[in-house]
Amino acid sequence: MATYPEKDVLLEIACVGYLMPEELTDEMEADLKKMGEIRWEILCTEPENIDYEATVKKIKEIKSKYEKKVVRL
Repeated sequence: MATYPEKDVLLEIACVGYLMPEELTDEMEADLKKMGEIRWEILCTEPENIDYEATVKKIKEIKSKYEKKVVRL
């Protein structure tokens, strides 16, 4: 179960587009699609029906592959 603020947090962290390079591999495209599906599920689901911890885990599994590769200036 999630609260409305937690739902907002999930939507905020369920974003990986900014982590992607200009040329995408098939795996990257698949991950973008999965993240889009997760965001859509979050948007369409009432907070009390969202498993917050499980959703965070799914998001982090995808994001972790790309956060390490980002170069911050």
